[in-house]
Formats: sequence, C-alpha cells, structure tokens
Amino acid sequence: GEFLTTEGTHESIDKLLSNFSPKEVLVEHNKKRKFEELFGSGWLISALDDWIFTENAARDRLKSHFKSSSLKGFGVDHLEQGIIASGAILHYMDITQHPNIEHINSLTRIEEDRFVRLDKFTVRNLELLSAMNEGGKSLLGVLDKTISPMGSRLMRRWVVFPLKEVKPIEDRLNVVEHFFRDPELKKLLTQQLSLIGDLERIISKAAVGRITPREVVQLKVALNAIEPIKEAFNESGNSKLKEMGERLNPCPLMRDRIEKEIVPDPPALINKGGFISKGVNNELDELRDIAFSGKDYLLKLQQR
Repeated sequence: GEFLTTEGTHESIDKLLSNFSPKEVLVEHNKKRKFEELFGSGWLISALDDWIFTENAARDRLKSHFKSSSLKGFGVDHLEQGIIASGAILHYMDITQHPNIEHINSLTRIEEDRFVRLDKFTVRNLELLSAMNEGGKSLLGVLDKTISPMGSRLMRRWVVFPLKEVKPIEDRLNVVEHFFRDPELKKLLTQQLSLIGDLERIISKAAVGRITPREVVQLKVALNAIEPIKEAFNESGNSKLKEMGERLNPCPLMRDRIEKEIVPDPPALINKGGFISKGVNNELDELRDIAFSGKDYLLKLQQR
C-alpha cells in the first residue's frame, strides 16, 4: 500500500488537495470551520478528537504499526505535521474498524521539490484535467490512451505533478521511444495489460479481506499476465525497462495455489459457496456430497 505524507503552507496544501482529489479529509473538531474557510466546503470531512492530532499520539501509533522504535528510517522524522497527519489516518482506521492494514508497510515523503507545483487555478485554466468549454478536450483527455485503470490513475498523477528534473523526464521519453522502435514489445504489453485489469484495487481488497472469489481468479489471471511482461522487459536492452522487469513479481506460489484451490469460474459473492475446488478439503468434499448427492451418500453409508 502507498502511504504518502508531507507538510507545508496553506497554499501548498491547497495544491495537493486539488491534485490528489482525496475522497475524504480528516481534521480536528475545532479546525473544521477553518479548513472550510481555507480550502472550501466541497470535501467529505471527518472531524476527529483533538488528542489524535498530537505528535506523541501520532508517533506512537506509527511506530506501533511499523514495529519500529524510530521513524528516521522513513525520512520523515523531521516532518512534525506530516507525522501527525499520518498518525491520525491510522487512528481513523482503528476507529472505523479497519484492522487489516498490514499491506501499508512504508511511509514516504512527497518530494514536492521534484515537481512543478500547480495550484487549482492553473490546473483549471490550462485545462489539464477537464475542459472549460462544453465539447472541449482536456490535456488528460488527449493523453490518456491507457488500457488499465491503474495506468489511467498514474497518467492523471503525472499530469498534475509534472517533473522538474531532466534525468527522469529523459528516462520516460527513452522508454516511450523504445516502444516506438519495438512495436512487437508494445503489442505484447498492450495484450498483457488488458488481462491484468485493476490489479491495485484487487490487491487492496485482498489486504483488508474483502476480495470476492471472482476477484481472486482475476488476481491469478493478472499474475499470469505479468510473467511475459517481466521476461520481455528483462530482454529489452533498455535499462529502465530492465529495472522495471526486475521489480515485477508474478508471485508463482500464490498463483499456483489459486489455480489449485479455486474453481475457474467461481460465483461473484463468497456467500454463494461453490468456489473451493474439489480435493482441497476432505470434510468440505464430504459435506458437498451430502448436500448434492444425498442418495448416493446414504448408499455408501449402508455399504460401510
């Protein structure tokens, strides 16, 4: 899970709110009105107890979650307000009964100095995300030819957080050029990405125990699709693609277990049953025989 933090002036926070467009904002009870005065009232705001927004409470909660005696290793130890905000999020997860957050295993500082800071007026006037005129086209609308929802989200982030440094810009352009020079690799990537779907969403649902049987099978499909991408990137001759390929993990053990234990076409909901393959659990197989082949089961009992 991606867990980002930062701190700054009202102006910089306003830019971050505009660019990230969070679904929900957490504030202190006595700061709610001030937040609305500064950033508007068009946000879903949850007001929490003041003690949650104290540095000691936040540090303790973060260190407890990450099982660490210090936050220095995350590079955020000097960000007092950033730590308070991060700790408040974890406290809120506790309050709202979200105990399964082990997938949040790191805390990263938003390196704003790496990006051009765009306020909401700039984003609107340049029509980066949406057109000002009916029937118009935004920059994102022109650029976003992505195949997966993950790619679409990343493209949006790249548009509202344009890079400053030349090297990472050149790295991106070199990768794009490589795909133009190698249409077969581009074709393979297009095919495999269409199979992967929204892997980020599936993983986040799995991490909190809310994944459906059908999504588990989609996870297997996605992991299968990663394998040829990894191989192609490693053989591409492009250093950046090789770096990406090395980071890709198709999780073969998990993939094989899903293949073995989950039926190929399971129901959408877990309470429908019938998604565990035969042979995984003897007791389950026996109960199924009783439920669906009662007469045969009674005959077997008589024969015993």
